[in-house]
Amino acid sequence: MGKIHIPDDLKHKLNKVFNPNLPTEIPKENKIEKIQTPEKINNDYIPKEINYIKLARVIFFTSFIGGIGLTLGMKIGKIIFY
Repeated sequence: MGKIHIPDDLKHKLNKVFNPNLPTEIPKENKIEKIQTPEKINNDYIPKEINYIKLARVIFFTSFIGGIGLTLGMKIGKIIFY
């Protein structure tokens, strides 16, 4: 079993709770603050036009090919399994 690392801040808080005679000041570490940069907002969004004729053509052909595939699959399955 490996050792569990307990942060110093938590150790001081636990010692403060279990032993109230300890000094209340906790030594603070110097923390580096992250510099916040403003996020870029992309205002160059151009809506694309949808060609509904091509979309309808693709849907029609895929459903047509899928229907033929299902029909043939069911007929071949009927021949093999019955």
